[in-house]
Amino acid sequence: MFTDLPIERHACHVYTRSIFREVQKEIRKGLHDCYQISVTSEDGMKVCAIQQKNKNNESVINAKVVLNGVDGSVTCSCNHFGRHGYLCRHIFCVFRINSVNQIPDMYVSKRWTKDVLPNHLLEKRHRYGPCIEETDKLADDIHASIEYCIDRIRNDAEKLTELLEKVNELKRNLDAELPIEKRKTNNEEEFQKLLGVTTPKQVIVKAPQGIRNKGCGTGGSRFIGPGEKAKSKSKTNKTSRTCSICNETGHNMRTCKKNTSKAKGIVDEDFGDEDEGSENHSSDNGSSDN
Repeated sequence: MFTDLPIERHACHVYTRSIFREVQKEIRKGLHDCYQISVTSEDGMKVCAIQQKNKNNESVINAKVVLNGVDGSVTCSCNHFGRHGYLCRHIFCVFRINSVNQIPDMYVSKRWTKDVLPNHLLEKRHRYGPCIEETDKLADDIHASIEYCIDRIRNDAEKLTELLEKVNELKRNLDAELPIEKRKTNNEEEFQKLLGVTTPKQVIVKAPQGIRNKGCGTGGSRFIGPGEKAKSKSKTNKTSRTCSICNETGHNMRTCKKNTSKAKGIVDEDFGDEDEGSENHSSDNGSSDN
């Protein structure tokens, strides 16, 4: 036990070992890491504000626990019980403050308890069929007698072999006199009685609609990811260079059809002058290097 709280001892008696470890952790966290910062009453119910802190004493979670004093029901805003099937640390903190020493039965899931199977299912009659007190006593005497004989001749191989032959002969005679009944391969009725449910006559499973995965190939085209969509969108929104004369794309002012020969010659001269200037500049650089 990690704490001296009665509710922890009650959880130990109720839950199985594996689930008790999880509940015990919640009880310990509710004692050391959670505390109540405020409480209000609304229509006979206590609304408790619980704050949880981490190892650095920093507030990490603020939960609201509603405790009904009439029927003993309790709810928490973290919904831990709905997700895991056992109460959370915030509720155990409220239980400690309000001196609740046992977990309410409505919050103890039957599948987590030690007595999930009724005690009568552990009796011999469920393994060997209906039993009578007299036959049970005789069967116990037979077991005791056989064990006594085996202990007496345990180190004598010859005697053990002789006893084994006699037991096998008795077994063959019983099988011939009382044929073994075939066991039922389908235990569906027994499980239905145990669980209190019935198997539906027809189970219909429908395929989900509108589900497409990347690379599935359905619909005649492949699935395009968001990255590829953004890249193609940037290409389409990119502005193309236009001609300075007609403002159309696909050509420049030198190859434009609306450009007259005179203007075209002027443009060519301008480009020629630029070429000569670049050549002279390169030659000057070469001479300076020498």
